[in-house]
Amino acid sequence: MLIYKQLNIFWFSGTGNAKMVAETMAEKSREMSIPVFLHNIDNFNEKKPEVPDQSVSCIISPTHGFNYPPIVLDFILKMPKGRGRSIFLMNTRAGTKLHKLFLPGASGIALLLAWLILRIKGYHIVGMRPVDPASNWISLHPGLRDKVVKSLMKRACHKAASFAGNMLEGKRKYPALRELPIDLALLPIAIGYYFIGRFMLAKTFMASWKCNNCGRCIRECPVKAISQPLKYPYWSYRCESCMRCMNHCPRRAIQTIHGFTVFAWWLLLGVAGPAIYLLVFDGLLPTTRSPEWISGSIDFFILSAISVPLLILSYRLLYLLMHIKPVNWVISVTSFTFYRFWRRYNAGKAAEADGFSV
Repeated sequence: MLIYKQLNIFWFSGTGNAKMVAETMAEKSREMSIPVFLHNIDNFNEKKPEVPDQSVSCIISPTHGFNYPPIVLDFILKMPKGRGRSIFLMNTRAGTKLHKLFLPGASGIALLLAWLILRIKGYHIVGMRPVDPASNWISLHPGLRDKVVKSLMKRACHKAASFAGNMLEGKRKYPALRELPIDLALLPIAIGYYFIGRFMLAKTFMASWKCNNCGRCIRECPVKAISQPLKYPYWSYRCESCMRCMNHCPRRAIQTIHGFTVFAWWLLLGVAGPAIYLLVFDGLLPTTRSPEWISGSIDFFILSAISVPLLILSYRLLYLLMHIKPVNWVISVTSFTFYRFWRRYNAGKAAEADGFSV
């Protein structure tokens, strides 16, 4: 029995995974003769979404650092009060495949935190489910082959369509809770990524000499994190590492600066920071009988206060130096993403090339 008169799907997607899942659920809703409205979270900015009565809503988003990305959390916080309205939650995770074995990603607190916020707002959470299309994080690994992407996407979309059908029939299902112990164990990593990790990763992107200033990365950035103060694009700390710019760049000009990042983090966090600490602070801090973990924490925060500003300055300096061709060449060729074997990722393009569409 159908109990809803409308489905509202609010989606955010970096490289197409969550978008294709959202479109699959929309098609399922149309098959069941229920009107469906797709809303791209990119386009909301400061505007509050509307959630009509007698409707059910869905939020579908990728998982960044075992959490929903900040743009999605901000959107959830801006949602109007639930007043008993129904909503279900989905997230796409970094799936992969080992021969014929499908390997899932991990949700962390993505669904749990969203559930908590929406419950406080008065929504009825009628379902929570992760799905596992292909991982797109090419800063850490090459994009998966099109054949693998297709098989992972078909499996994820099939699960999403089945789940959406159950939700539209008024059922309540929470398969995400099966992995609750694993997800809670990832809580420290999720918190660390949200407050520290995502800002550090935002400073690992740079444009090589292949950039022709087409401006696509700037136009398509969902959080407006990319500007162009000089010849090449520049990534601010608003960057959420959604990988859209790198994976969609038509000239493969955007790189993760692996060589520079490893060298800078080693030099500044492992050498310069401790050296400055010893020169400036050694002997100045009062000796206490505090437990070792307290003194260790104080040392960590002091080292961070020294090293992080140095990292910020090094990235700004590198951006200026990248306008010198020899420097640009060295930084580019020491990045794995520069080479053809390090494939880019585009869910929609891979699916179309293999004859699969949603």
